[in-house]
Amino acid sequence: MIEAETQSPPAAPRLRRLRSTFGAIAGGLGVASVPPVLPDRSDMTRALVGIFKVLAIDLVIDIGAGSGAFGTMARAGGYGGHIASFEPVPSLFAGVEALAAADRRWEVSPVAIGAGAGTLPLNIMDLGAASARRATITRRDVAMRSLDQVLPPLLARHDARRVFLNIDAPLREREILAGAEQSLGRIGAVQTRLSTTLKSDGMPHYLAILSLFEAKHFSPHRFFPLGEDLAGPVDFTCCLVSNAKNGTG
Repeated sequence: MIEAETQSPPAAPRLRRLRSTFGAIAGGLGVASVPPVLPDRSDMTRALVGIFKVLAIDLVIDIGAGSGAFGTMARAGGYGGHIASFEPVPSLFAGVEALAAADRRWEVSPVAIGAGAGTLPLNIMDLGAASARRATITRRDVAMRSLDQVLPPLLARHDARRVFLNIDAPLREREILAGAEQSLGRIGAVQTRLSTTLKSDGMPHYLAILSLFEAKHFSPHRFFPLGEDLAGPVDFTCCLVSNAKNGTG
C-alpha cells in the first residue's frame, strides 16, 4: 500500500498548480518545459530501489532527464549502478550535466530519444520570463537517436545486463518504443507518467498509454499519484514490469 504524502505548506499547492498550468500552456505550444517539482517522494524512492534490487538492475536509462530529478532520487535511495541520462534542451542539459559531473557512474547526453536517427524540432521557452505570455520561444533542431542505437554501446561499456527505463517525455512514448524493438528484451521495468483526464494539450489518456506498454509485454506494478486532489482525477507516475524473462534478454 502506498503511504500518504506529508501535507505541504499552504503555498506549495498554489505553486504546483501554477507549474501545472505553465506545463499545459507549454505543451499546447509544443514547447519543451521543466517538469513540476514534486513533493517528498520517499514512497516512490523505496519502491523503485526495491525493484532495482529484485530485478538486479545495473543500468538506468533516463529519457527526458530534465533537471536530473530521477537520477538524484535513485542515488538518494541507494542505487549505485550506472545511469545514462538523455536531455536535449540545452539549459536543462547543462544543469543535469553539472549535477552528474562528480558521479563517475552517471553520464549525460544532449540528444533526444525517438524512433530513429535524425533531428527533432523543439520550441524552447525561456523559463526566466516573468510569465508565459512574455516568454521568448526559440525553435531549435536537436539531435535524435533511437534506444536501439544508444543502448548496445552502453551495455557493452558498462558490462550491464538489466535495464530500468525512465521516460519523462510526454506525447513521445509511442515514438520511443518504436525505436526500441531490439532493446525491449533487456528492459526489466519502465516508469512513465499517466494522465487520467483528456486534456487540451494532447496528453494521451492513461488507458492508451497502458495499452501501448501492454502490447510490448509490460504490466503495471506500482502507481504513484502526482497530485493532492482527494475527490477528483489526478495524474500518476506508473512503474511497469516486463513479462518477458524479467528483462534479461
